[in-house]
Formats: sequence, C-alpha cells, structure tokens
Amino acid sequence: MNDSISNSANKNQSNLGMKNSGRNAGSKNRLNSNAKEVLYEVLKDDLKRLDKLMNTQHYDERMMHLKHFSKILTTGNDEVATKSRELIFEGLQEHYKKMKFYFPHVPQEKKIGELRQFLKLLPIDNIEDVIQDMKKQNINFR
Repeated sequence: MNDSISNSANKNQSNLGMKNSGRNAGSKNRLNSNAKEVLYEVLKDDLKRLDKLMNTQHYDERMMHLKHFSKILTTGNDEVATKSRELIFEGLQEHYKKMKFYFPHVPQEKKIGELRQFLKLLPIDNIEDVIQDMKKQNINFR
C-alpha cells in the first residue's frame, strides 16, 4: 500500500513542469482567432461610430474609455487586431488629441492612478518624453 502511494508521488514529482497536452509551442490558438473574428464582425459597426458614442459621455468617462481602448491599440499582431486598431484609432484620434481637456474633469483622487495606467501602456523610452511634454503644456494634476 505504501509502495503505491510513494510510486504515485514520484510520478507526480517527475511530471512537474512537463506539458502533456494542448497546442504545440508556437502554434496559433484557433478558438481564440475565431472568437476574435466573430467579435470583430459583431462590433465593427459600433467601432465605426466610436467618435459619436464617445461624445455622449462625460469628460471624465471619456478618459477612462480612452484608457481601455489604449490597451486594445497596444496589443495583438494578428489580422483582426490590426483591423480593430485601424477602426478604433480612426474613430478616437480626435479624442486622444483632446485628452488634455478631459483630464481636468477626472476626480482628483483618480488622476494619478489614471495617468499611471496610461503610462504603463507606453514603451519605457517614451514615458519621460510624455511627462516632459505634459509639463510644457502646463497640464494640472491638482
């Protein structure tokens, strides 16, 4: 009895870190790709209307929505991600340009957190440039 328990324990320890099933390394996740394509087709018309949809939001809400869209704009390298990015950027480009006007409307207790989340999306080399540019524009954090 003790031998079967110790043999079982040895098998579990010897398999640690080994992958026995799933996709091969480097192969595409077809389910994820198919789901992204279906989502894109469902949301395509709304993505084309992003500018109008954003105009219905309060300024502080626009900042938060822009942050979430920024995550989409900075991730993915497949065809669906590229098509999505093009539509999102086309619809929101003017809103990204107006962020300095939206930022003062964000509640004081959320300003630093919101800014930090935007900066996390940038390559580290660009963060200092952005901060210097914000100082030149006299963007108020208080």
